[in-house]
Amino acid sequence: MSKHNETIVELDSFLKKREGIDKVLKLVRYTSRLYSYKLLAEEASNPLGLKLKNLDSHLGTTRKALRLGKFVSNVIALRKALKDKKGGPIVALQAISTSAEGAYYFLDQFAWLMKAGVLEKDYEKELVKAENTFELVAYVTNMLATQLQLQKLAAREADIKKYLAMCRASDQFSCLHTTEEREELKVIAGKRVVLHLSLVQDMADALIAIGDLKGSDSALAHPVFTSVCGIISGSISASQKWGC
Repeated sequence: MSKHNETIVELDSFLKKREGIDKVLKLVRYTSRLYSYKLLAEEASNPLGLKLKNLDSHLGTTRKALRLGKFVSNVIALRKALKDKKGGPIVALQAISTSAEGAYYFLDQFAWLMKAGVLEKDYEKELVKAENTFELVAYVTNMLATQLQLQKLAAREADIKKYLAMCRASDQFSCLHTTEEREELKVIAGKRVVLHLSLVQDMADALIAIGDLKGSDSALAHPVFTSVCGIISGSISASQKWGC
C-alpha cells in the first residue's frame, strides 16, 4: 500500500473515533478564535471575523455534545486504579485525576443541555465554575503523576547505564550480553518524549481552565492566549491519537 493510501486509511480511522473528531473540532475552534480576534481587532464589523467568532461558540457546544456519556470511561479507569494495590503514588494521583475528569464530563452534559435550551440557566455560572475546578484538578494531578513517571524512568535509566558501565569495565564484556538493556534504553527515551508532550498538553489546558475560573478580564482568558494554548494542546493530543 502506498504512503498516500496509508494516510487516507489512518485519517478514516482517526475520524471514526470520538476522540479524533473532538481533537479536529478543538483545533478548528481555537484557530477560528485566533483569526477572528485578529480580524475583529482591525475592524469590529468584519463579516468573516463575526462568522468565525460565531463558529468558535458553536463548536464549543458541539464538543460538549460529543462528550455525552464520556464519564463512563473514567468510571472504568477509576475501578481499574482502585484494584491496583501496588501502584503507589502514581496510581493514586491517576485515580484522583480520572475522578476529577469524570466529574467534569458528567457536569458538562448539563452544561450542554443548558446551551441547547433544554434546562434553565439559573445555576449556569455555578455549574461552569464547578466544571472548571474539576477540570483543573484533573490536569494538575495528571501532571504530578507524569512527573513521578519521569522520575521513575530516570532512575531505571541510571541503573541500566550503571550496569552497562560495569560491563564495559569487565574483561568478559560483550555487546551481545547487553542487547536487551540497550533496547530498553531506546524504549525509555521514547516514553520520555511522550510524557514530556503530555506535560506540555496538560499545562496548556490547565492555563485555559485557570483563565476560565478567573473570568474574561484575566490575561489568561485573552483570546490570543487561549487560542495558542488550545492549538498546542489539540495538536499534541491529535498526534498521539493518530494511528492508535
